[in-house]
Amino acid sequence: MTAVESPNHLGQSGSATAAKRAVVAPLILLGVWVSGVAGLGLIDGLIRVSHEVRLVVVSVALFLAGLIFAAILACPLRLRRGLALLRLGPWICVGFGVVFGLASLVWLAPAEGTRAVTDPAFLVPAALLALAGLASFALGYAFTPRILKTVVNRANAGLQGPVLGSPGPASVLTLWGISVLAQVGAMLSGSFGYLSDPSAALGATSSLPAVLALLADVGLLSTLLAAWWYAGERNGGALALLVYVVLTQVALGLFAGLKESVIIQFVAVFLGYGVRRRVRFLPILIAASLVVVVIVPLITQYRLSVLVGSGRLSPAQVLETITVDDLAASTSDTSMTESMEQFGQRLSRVGDVAVIMQKTPEVVPYQSPVDLAAGPVLGLIPRSLWAGKPVLDAGYRMSSVYYGLPPGVFTSNAMTPYGDLWRHGGPWVVALGMAILGMLVRAIDERNGDPRTDPRLLFLPMLLFAPLVKQEMDYLGLWASLVGVVVVATISARMVATMSRPATRLRYSG
Repeated sequence: MTAVESPNHLGQSGSATAAKRAVVAPLILLGVWVSGVAGLGLIDGLIRVSHEVRLVVVSVALFLAGLIFAAILACPLRLRRGLALLRLGPWICVGFGVVFGLASLVWLAPAEGTRAVTDPAFLVPAALLALAGLASFALGYAFTPRILKTVVNRANAGLQGPVLGSPGPASVLTLWGISVLAQVGAMLSGSFGYLSDPSAALGATSSLPAVLALLADVGLLSTLLAAWWYAGERNGGALALLVYVVLTQVALGLFAGLKESVIIQFVAVFLGYGVRRRVRFLPILIAASLVVVVIVPLITQYRLSVLVGSGRLSPAQVLETITVDDLAASTSDTSMTESMEQFGQRLSRVGDVAVIMQKTPEVVPYQSPVDLAAGPVLGLIPRSLWAGKPVLDAGYRMSSVYYGLPPGVFTSNAMTPYGDLWRHGGPWVVALGMAILGMLVRAIDERNGDPRTDPRLLFLPMLLFAPLVKQEMDYLGLWASLVGVVVVATISARMVATMSRPATRLRYSG
């Protein structure tokens, strides 16, 4: 067995050295932030360079900044261990480095389609705004009030319940079954992924689609739990269960036409396994290659195939008219370069922030920052009980208001938390909003317990992983979705505890 550090996942500092590092880390963080912003400002304002060179420098600088912030927020753990224990703080910083750093290099190519609306002159200011927002997030994370961490920790203990034993196949299959039934229900109700009617969501009067979507997410927890269990058992039965759960969830994600639903299954495998055993680089490389070369072009072609005029085929019509051979033939025509470009454009978020800064407040006036406080309330009250509940359509508004698409075109573009905060008041709202988000994430990261022996601690951060790390969701929508996510994580944790086997000696390896 390889020795590993104390998890500290959830706020258990074990030595004087660790405590000292935890105190010094915020000071280092502040110095890195000030130096980074000053350096980027100097490059952008004083040196006469081309737009392309400036964009490359800023992209690389933001990528490095994301990694630096991630390493600091992981203290007193090493970054690799902090990521393996699914600490959202470091993961958000790594995600920032990718979507606002490396992925910004796609803007070196000529902008086409909706991307052509964005004025390239706003790309660098948007990147700097996002960096300032990340710094505010990190400061909030570092200086989270103790009372908030205590309240969240006690609430988690009460909602999650006691540790009753070791989860096994029954827990995995129960969560999996709930997810499959929810997705079948979504098919029957016309709210299944990309095959649903986007215009219906804007005039929704029922809570059913939202409830089914939340229950479908339980499948992600079944994958996570199956990988966690396999890491401890390392036998053929555990591997077979993991493969079965993953393949069925991936197949449903492909049928729904949702890239994220497919990719996040692979992420859940690595995270669930990595909590208890070291994940090697080769499997990650193979999975990443599969995503870029196969999954991205396949789903892109699939989406084009299901479009019919201004509508989309139903699940039944897809089964009747679209064959795997047709999709495979279309996908084979997509080169590796085209696949990487598509994937990079899908990840890059700096253009979304740039177009918001370009039009707000000059063309589109600021919204009231008070509106942001309504997020938790909107998530708490079901639409079935509040008929006039506002529809959170930030993606549609982004497409129609900022990218200028006709109102009859029902598509969605990412607003990002930084862009949403900017349109609600500018830079000071960005700073305050991201600091508050940092405090919430720190409170989640520091719940008591060890995920190597109690995987239920991973449920909440796993459900929040995609919206927080991808940084696509608007700030208001993120807070509104939190209530439902907490409910699903709590119910899943209680069910797993009820069905767990008597506790045995659990093995794990670093």
